[in-house]
Amino acid sequence: MVPIVITKESFKWNIGGILAVVILVSVFALVIFALLMRGLPPGLNHDAAWNGLYAKRILNGEPFTVYTTEAWGRETFFHYFLAIFFRVFGSSKAAIIGTTAFFGGLSVVFFFLLMLTITNQKSLSFGLSILWLLSPALVVYSLAGWRLITLIPFVILLALFSQKYLERAAMSNAIGVGITSAIIFYTYNAGRSVVLYLIVFWLGCMLKGDLTRRLKHCLVSCLCFLIFAAPMLSYAFHNWSDWMGRAKALSDQLSPETVIGNIQASFRFYNFDAKGNDFLTNFPVLAGPVAVLWMVGLVISLIKPRRFWIYVLLFSTFLLPSVFSVPSFHRAIGTLAVVYVLASIAVFVLWNCFSKLKVPRWLLTLLFASLVVFQGLSSIARLFVRQDVFAWGFYPDATVVGEYLHGLEAGEIIVYAGNWPQDILTFLSLEESSSVSPKFKNYQSYNTLSRDGITELRRDFLAGQISPEAYFIVDTFKLEDFVEAFAEIGYSPLEEVKIRDRQGNVIAVRFSLNSYLLDE
Repeated sequence: MVPIVITKESFKWNIGGILAVVILVSVFALVIFALLMRGLPPGLNHDAAWNGLYAKRILNGEPFTVYTTEAWGRETFFHYFLAIFFRVFGSSKAAIIGTTAFFGGLSVVFFFLLMLTITNQKSLSFGLSILWLLSPALVVYSLAGWRLITLIPFVILLALFSQKYLERAAMSNAIGVGITSAIIFYTYNAGRSVVLYLIVFWLGCMLKGDLTRRLKHCLVSCLCFLIFAAPMLSYAFHNWSDWMGRAKALSDQLSPETVIGNIQASFRFYNFDAKGNDFLTNFPVLAGPVAVLWMVGLVISLIKPRRFWIYVLLFSTFLLPSVFSVPSFHRAIGTLAVVYVLASIAVFVLWNCFSKLKVPRWLLTLLFASLVVFQGLSSIARLFVRQDVFAWGFYPDATVVGEYLHGLEAGEIIVYAGNWPQDILTFLSLEESSSVSPKFKNYQSYNTLSRDGITELRRDFLAGQISPEAYFIVDTFKLEDFVEAFAEIGYSPLEEVKIRDRQGNVIAVRFSLNSYLLDE
């Protein structure tokens, strides 16, 4: 048995590392808190609200499954974590954001450990991790309430175990590669391409010699993957069309020409156009020096494949879901951390080059600190100034009305608006002990056959399906249509209550109806 010896130097190293992690996570939490205090994001996202409703169903006894076909199909890994947060902190918008912020913070910890493995320098790793934790995209995804953020920390963890294996071909690192790859399988459907990474990674490792030993590691790693991924693999085997549903729908129209176009569009995410469905649309993912450094790091990794080839492989692997479907950075989310690793590799290699040229240490440190500050200011400018990147896909008015519904007294409640997603209204309106069933009837124009909503609303009212004593909550943009339609049948608003947003603007009106005799 080998004795464990703790020296003064190793003790200082470990304490310094722990302190660095605490500072990094604290800074990340401070950035998240500062944005929340500024009202960003401006409302709850509809997908985040659906995630919250499913987590409540889990707490109410929803049968366990690793995948649900609802809402276009979703892995449930995130939802079970969200259910834990709900159990501890209560079900709320804050708990949803807290869960995604938790995974964002976890990625910061893993990134620091990866940088330590690559550079073996705490100060340099700390500074490079600052670049990552201030990533505008990472911060936005941490605030969005989307399950896709669960992919990010585990891609970094996979890179960490892979890097460790390249440096020391130990069985523990091989097992880490296999298990982490399996976890990725449960996070987000864009992570399924990890199977390709696992295959190519082990083929590359076995080309480095000591075939018998590395083959053993490969087999154990793949066995770990199969064991831990077995529930998801079983689900896929028995429900293949459901499991592939959205991916198949997105890739059915592929041709060689569209694939080439998708490759070009996907490479533009980082510096030109992210093509996000809800935010980052028409905005580059990267800001500041990182937007250039990641390309330098990619070139360095291609020039020095013996040391950095896994990052080219990781980048290619997690870009594929966007290439073979419809280009969107949400599908290439697995590459987000990888491009920051590539940028960090560029900084690390340049640091070593300048060190060999006998550039004074103080000057190197000053240059690096200036880079970190410049990158930080660039990221903060994106986060705190360009608020328009947060606007699309978040519904401030629906969020305010949902919170208003939460405190509304019991009674028949009718909602009539243009587009207030029902999932948002439902989640925010529910009491802690309530089911996930809406406490209101929804006549919004976007989910009615007539596409104006008023037709169905007046029809059901005349048929007696809506009580004259019901509460009506009407979007101000739809208020005139509502008043005119009900005036034609002898009803007018009574006891109006104005619902205002956080800026004091009237966004909706609540009232009951007062009947009157129509003129002959």
